[in-house]
Amino acid sequence: MTALMAIVRNHSVSTLVVHVVWATAGRASVLPISADDWLARELCRKCTELGAVMLAAGNAADHVHVVVQHSPQMAVAALVGGLKGASSRAAHVSGVMGYDCGWQVGYWAESVGSADIEPLLEYVACQRAHHAIDTVLEPWQRNVQEPGLESFAPR
Repeated sequence: MTALMAIVRNHSVSTLVVHVVWATAGRASVLPISADDWLARELCRKCTELGAVMLAAGNAADHVHVVVQHSPQMAVAALVGGLKGASSRAAHVSGVMGYDCGWQVGYWAESVGSADIEPLLEYVACQRAHHAIDTVLEPWQRNVQEPGLESFAPR
């Protein structure tokens, strides 16, 4: 069981956890299995730099999932922008995604309650296996079937 450590700052206590997903540009399958550990380390490094705690990271060939605990002072948009920006820069320097590829604009995020953390961590950690056998739309994919969010929809 994952024990969340309460974040205590300025007379407030919080255990805010967010599940975030973003895709590669054009949903291109550019994330090789060999880059999975590298990407997780880059995302963890940036989380630490931002004062957040990465609880899990996992990806398929065309999208990334992270579960992050953050303080109330950190807006989700700033957190995701930092993670996507840092990992994109590092990927371009290393060439891990190819030099012409990057992240798609935008992201999907939802807050996570304490009762849902354990199954979510398992789900995120097993993304490669999950996508190798399951073709059912995920919650983040179903939610983006709305007008204006078509670029997130699975191809």
